[in-house]
Amino acid sequence: MLGATRSGAIVDKVSIPPQPNELSEAGHRDWNTGVELIKTCMHTHDTATGLSPEIAHFRIPSDGMDKMPNAPPDWYIKGAAPGTPPPYDARYMLRPETVESLFIAYRLTGDELYREQAWKIFQAIEKHCRIESGGYATVLNVDEVPSKLEDKMETFFLSETLKYLFLLFDDSETVPLDKYVFNTEAHPLPIFQPSVRTGFS
Repeated sequence: MLGATRSGAIVDKVSIPPQPNELSEAGHRDWNTGVELIKTCMHTHDTATGLSPEIAHFRIPSDGMDKMPNAPPDWYIKGAAPGTPPPYDARYMLRPETVESLFIAYRLTGDELYREQAWKIFQAIEKHCRIESGGYATVLNVDEVPSKLEDKMETFFLSETLKYLFLLFDDSETVPLDKYVFNTEAHPLPIFQPSVRTGFS
């Protein structure tokens, strides 16, 4: 979605949300792809805890699940079964990727749906990951309530997950996307226009 409003735009300043006449054909394609990807990310939170698993596997014809009773219609956690130890895929490690996507989508659209979904994720984190003595921990199985926790809080939880959640609910003038770009660790870097001509193009 962000790429659609930058490289896929045919105007200098794209509206929030983008208007149909502001994006190229490729921009429309990228925008629609982004919208659908975020829907998929949000659906991976359809678990007992409301948290997404570390790895989600999507149904394909050769997965052999068509003959199983109660087979998942779209995605599943591989190796997960009632009464068995949870596989690595089933854990929630406090990752930021979904809330980062919701943050970008909200800033580009102004659609409250993205804030509502982020609020649900935040509430799920508070309910299932927070520990009484302070801090947050990895959930071993997103489909098990009450949650069992691993004594581990990844550093990206504070530097990325909580930062994107804060920015999602803060004013859009705080770190505006037309003036800053975020690196992969959620550090905002100012966008600059070079004032000196170089030999590089």
